Amino acid sequence: MMEKITTSLRESKTMRWTALILVAFTMLTGYFISDVMSPLKPLVEAELQ
Repeated sequence: MMEKITTSLRESKTMRWTALILVAFTMLTGYFISDVMSPLKPLVEAELQ
């Protein structure tokens, strides 16, 4: 009987890089959105008043 060899995500080089890129992209877009939106706050507050 042959044993099926399974690898965890921790052992897969491709999955580690994919996770790193996904996390880095998420952090980058979050920073970019907050950086772009913060100068717009006074304009939005002026419109609401």
